[in-house]
Amino acid sequence: MIDEKEIRQLIVKLHELVDQENQRGLERIDETIYKQIVSAINELKFYRDLDPVYGRYYNNILELYTRLVRMRMMKIVMIVTNEKEMFRENLTDEEYRFYEALRDVIIKYKSRMLNLSNVLKVEILEDISEYYDLNGNRRGPYRKGDIVEIDREEAEWMIREGKARRLD
Repeated sequence: MIDEKEIRQLIVKLHELVDQENQRGLERIDETIYKQIVSAINELKFYRDLDPVYGRYYNNILELYTRLVRMRMMKIVMIVTNEKEMFRENLTDEEYRFYEALRDVIIKYKSRMLNLSNVLKVEILEDISEYYDLNGNRRGPYRKGDIVEIDREEAEWMIREGKARRLD
């Protein structure tokens, strides 16, 4: 059964987090709060039609959670589009995956739009296990025969080491 006191405390915590996001840059959020929120939403989903109080709790938590996630996403988008440095420790694991994917898409988009290619197309000549590039971004793993577009500096390193050959 739902503990109303815990639900009310969660709503207060969500209000605090939303207020903090309005006032600060992108800072680390304890991932356990996200798990608590999702758990509460899933539990309240069952009871919301049985009792209007639970319906209000459900709507309130869902709205605050959506607002919090949207605010954090927008900050990540702004950081990526302005090519600002992102510190891994400021993001949850899921947020960091979003950041990496968005950054990769924007780099490719800018490269095509500006016609300034910072990437090279290469064929991988031998397996390369996952590694971190100079910016601390996770790359790979690459398998022999893969054809990939990667950062020019990394591609040139792989070519020098005999791990890849240039295709373009």
